[in-house]
This record gives sequence, structure tokens and C-alpha cells, in this order.
Amino acid sequence: MTGPLISTSWYRVAALKPRIRAHARILRQSYRGEVWYVLQDRAAERSHRFSPAAYQFIGLMDGERTVQQLWDAVSAQLGDGAPTQEEVIRLLGQLHAADALLCDVPPDSLEVFRRYQQHERMLWKRRLWTPLALRLRSTSLPAAMSVRRSGLTINPQRDARVCPRGSTSRPEYRS
Repeated sequence: MTGPLISTSWYRVAALKPRIRAHARILRQSYRGEVWYVLQDRAAERSHRFSPAAYQFIGLMDGERTVQQLWDAVSAQLGDGAPTQEEVIRLLGQLHAADALLCDVPPDSLEVFRRYQQHERMLWKRRLWTPLALRLRSTSLPAAMSVRRSGLTINPQRDARVCPRGSTSRPEYRS
């Protein structure tokens, strides 16, 4: 726990009933001797790392309990190790920005559209800056690979005459 326990902005989130989206999953990970939890968003192909205290809070989010009830439960379980109200607000903001959070308030369609456009721009930038990650169509592959993909097989023993060692002539293919 760092900073003051109580936040002046708590009234804005205390009555919300959050839950995690179905396409997100949480994995336990050990890094340099510390336990962390990673939320993987399979739909947006993003991941976020959280502390065990934040994981405790996220694990209780079921859409039934309010943020105040969740914070009270986590504070009772973890005592001094519980996240502060300011940390919970930051956690909710991080989950919201990652599109991993659902609440009982109707979504702002302009905000959702803006985040979608921002995500698409990020994907284009990632593709542009990593030229080795280009995906090529099968028409740009060499002929042998194209033949292999089409289901035909080439048997060099059967379909071609093998040249003796040291020969510079190419094998002749039988038709």
C-alpha cells in the first residue's frame, strides 16, 4: 500500500458493479522470484500484468458486487497489503482502457469507436515497423512450394533423371 488509503474521487466509482469480459483470461506467472498475474485479452491480442493484491480485487469482480463492497472484502482479507482506493481507481482505468472491463453503465459509443480506431492505427504501425512480420500470399512463393500447397507431389526419383555427380547439366523432367 502506497499513498493515502482514501481517495477524493472514490465516490465516482464506488457504486459501479464491474466484471471482466469473457474473452479475457488471467494466468499466474513467476518473474524474478515474484508472483505476478497476467491478464490476456485474446480478442485484442494484448496482455497486462497485475500484482497479487490487484489480482485478488479482479478475482472478486462478478458484476453483482459494487466496487465499495469489493474493496471492503479485499481490505479485510489482505489488511495492510490491500490496494488503496487510488490504486483501485487506477486499476479500473487500466482495465477500461484495455477493453477488458464491463460495468453496469451503458457504454459511450463514441468512446468505443475512438478506441477501435486507435487500436487499428496501432496495428498498422506495428506492421509497418516490423517488416519481417509481413504475411505473404501463396502466389509469391516459389513454384515448388506452390505445387506442394496445391496437393501435387514431386518425386525426383520418379519424375526426373538424376545427374551424375559433378555434372553441370540439369535433370530432364519426364512428361
